[in-house]
Amino acid sequence: MHEGFYTALQRVLPRLEKWIQGYFAGLWGSVPESWKLIFTGHSLGGALALLAATVAESQGWDRAPDATITFGAPRVADAVLDNWWKQQGLCTKLLRVNVYNDVIHWMPNKVTGLVLAASKVADCVNDLENCLFGDESTTPAPASASEQDYGWSHVCQASELVVQGSMKGINPEEADLSPFGGALAHFLGNCLYGYTFGVLHSGVAESDEFCGLSQAICSPKAALSPK
Repeated sequence: MHEGFYTALQRVLPRLEKWIQGYFAGLWGSVPESWKLIFTGHSLGGALALLAATVAESQGWDRAPDATITFGAPRVADAVLDNWWKQQGLCTKLLRVNVYNDVIHWMPNKVTGLVLAASKVADCVNDLENCLFGDESTTPAPASASEQDYGWSHVCQASELVVQGSMKGINPEEADLSPFGGALAHFLGNCLYGYTFGVLHSGVAESDEFCGLSQAICSPKAALSPK
């Protein structure tokens, strides 16, 4: 397991377990039996949702999630975790939604010079002034065709739903490449690109019976205000 994700998980897991299993004698404050329990998150949140679901299942919590849904989550471990999910028959309880050109869900595997460049562009989005007027260290590195595989693996490949983005970005085929687009494709709440665009143009909204997904959520203000 990736050490950084493991460390982050330890910070949230105790409170999560208390909320799900009950603060007192496993009763008070626990999730009602009639509720559907879904672990979900975007980016780092998706990574933590997947790992928390793994812990809940492996430790036999009274309530394990009925489903786990991630958006743009990076790889969190090597193939051992993937094999464990398959052996336990848990892949049918997992949905991993990824925008094809999103740089983050290809990481940390398939590390190329271009992916590293896109990572710097993502930093640039968060600190635009320093990126534009800082020193040369903030400039994205040139692309490289070389690729190294460090053994990281997504969990349950068959559980992945790849949705379209609206711009060029980062992908293993290195087609229509754009480091900046690869960073923007990771955004969650903008209707013009990223995950809101991808989900609304993927057929998921037509199948939704619970969340009320539709183009109506893309008001002009929402479309221009990424979250």
